[in-house]
Amino acid sequence: MGWIGETVDSIKSIKIRQLLTQAITLGMIVTSALIIWKCLMCVTGTESPVVVVLSGSMEPGFKRGDILFLHMTKEPIRAGEIVVFNVDGRDIPIVHRAIKVHERENTGHVDVLTKGDNNDVDDIGLYADGQFWLHRHHIMGRAVLALCWMGHYYHVREAYHQVYTHWCTGFARYNIQRLRQHTNKHVCGQGSGFFNCNPHHHIFLVMSLNLITNQIL
Repeated sequence: MGWIGETVDSIKSIKIRQLLTQAITLGMIVTSALIIWKCLMCVTGTESPVVVVLSGSMEPGFKRGDILFLHMTKEPIRAGEIVVFNVDGRDIPIVHRAIKVHERENTGHVDVLTKGDNNDVDDIGLYADGQFWLHRHHIMGRAVLALCWMGHYYHVREAYHQVYTHWCTGFARYNIQRLRQHTNKHVCGQGSGFFNCNPHHHIFLVMSLNLITNQIL
């Protein structure tokens, strides 16, 4: 039996090495992505160098799915420039055009009023209550480059995830219903076919589907 134990130990060591290799590879990929992102932040001067357009408020210039590259300098924003900004109380940044600026004489700071090219009114209604201008800390950067339609991968992925989630949920419910039917008839583990397996397999399947759904967010 000695050679059997050695074989088992050898297989275990191979699996451990494979897991370590995969973990190291994943760590290198994540680290490389973070380094590239940090470098882009330093070069562009903004915390979000790349953004995806989610609405049609800037059509026909920018369409839903376009990818924008941002750049931010100390120079004040001027009317006509396209900027990406945050609004207090909102989670998603907005990309609109600066239509009016107000320069303060005492500090030289420039306040900005924005509007979507495809909108009928300015953005005062989007700002926080009592706010009429965007200030420096609201501006994330200027849009300096656009890649048309490249961001549709993001939207396709989100749509795929929603469809897949609904499919997994429906499949799991159907599977549990079949499991209950088989359990009531005392036929689990008998015959052939996917739905005649052990009840623990069904529970494991549901847990696995939930795990996969969470992983592809």
